Amino acid sequence: MYKISFHPDVKKDLKGLPQSHLKVIKNAIDERLTIRPYDFKALSGKAYHGLYRLRIAEYRVVYFIENDCVQILAIGHRSKIYKFLEKRV
Repeated sequence: MYKISFHPDVKKDLKGLPQSHLKVIKNAIDERLTIRPYDFKALSGKAYHGLYRLRIAEYRVVYFIENDCVQILAIGHRSKIYKFLEKRV
């Protein structure tokens, strides 16, 4: 089982999301990423090497895996997630 940790700026990402979506996102992280984080899409491009994306409806969770820890870098709407990510990579 993988441990989940969050980039400090993820709290800011979550403040902008509707409350109804937060529970769905949290459940998806707990149920999917703690068990099989490698099963999801790897991002392409040099800047995103080693990063993965979990798709939850129109939201995305971008993360990387280090040993037995999943480090979540950004959570957001699909139209804005890569702008958040550029500042954190």
